[in-house]
Amino acid sequence: MSRTMTAVAASTLVLFAAAGVAGAQQRVAEQTTRVSDAAEQKAAQVAIDAQSPAQGTIAAPTKPQKDDPGGGGQGRQALANAAMPDLLLVDAFQLANATIPWGTAATVLAADASSSKDGVCSFRYKYLTANQGGVAAGASANRIRRDIQNGPVLASNPLPALAPAATSVSDGHLSLKPGTWMLYVHADDPQAVAESNETNNLRRVKVTVEGKCG
Repeated sequence: MSRTMTAVAASTLVLFAAAGVAGAQQRVAEQTTRVSDAAEQKAAQVAIDAQSPAQGTIAAPTKPQKDDPGGGGQGRQALANAAMPDLLLVDAFQLANATIPWGTAATVLAADASSSKDGVCSFRYKYLTANQGGVAAGASANRIRRDIQNGPVLASNPLPALAPAATSVSDGHLSLKPGTWMLYVHADDPQAVAESNETNNLRRVKVTVEGKCG
């Protein structure tokens, strides 16, 4: 090979090497730029997240809800409820010697009746009505019905006006034959009192009279 050709080949190799170095430097520069851009984007996102509520939480309102402390109408509803009476039956139902929690069953003995005649026993009963509302409840009446909610009335008691947190005892005698009976006890049976909760005025107990009545 002539010296001229050797020199040309060497020059070509030098050019290729220089081009390779320049290309590598360009690729390194581009990769550095991408890393820098990614870091800037991540930092920007962190800044945005720091100003935003966490996922799954609710951002606090910008202004206090002075007219509605409960939010969504709950505050106004609570105030309305507080301005109404709320009658309900509390404790348990007492029949003869048996104390029967509301919604449960018990057996009473004919021998524990106050009196009995012609196959019917008369048992002493007692229960308590309370007003848990924020204002006084007007006078009304309580009734005990048999078999179904609007069944025959076995007993009726006047319910006096009740101040908030006040209670009233209803008592008297129930006439029952031997057998099993469902007793429905209504506070404010005529629904004369407008209340914040009308669903807690009715309770029931199941009673089995065992033995012979007269």
